[in-house]
Amino acid sequence: VFEFILFNYNIDGNLLKREHKELLDRHIVPFLKANRVHAELTGTASRTGAANYNRQLSLERVHRVRQYLLHK
Repeated sequence: VFEFILFNYNIDGNLLKREHKELLDRHIVPFLKANRVHAELTGTASRTGAANYNRQLSLERVHRVRQYLLHK
């Protein structure tokens, strides 16, 4: 088991930045392809703000990463 954390999202943002895509392309995509394993994705957001808003933002971030990985 290993863990990679994508951080430095824009505030209230769910778009993958270039640095996120580079990390995924360099480390995660090759590993997933070579080992034919599944990935567990967990979203995070700031601890400030409303819990419901942060939960939705976390889900949106996970969805973006999932879509990116599926595309690759």
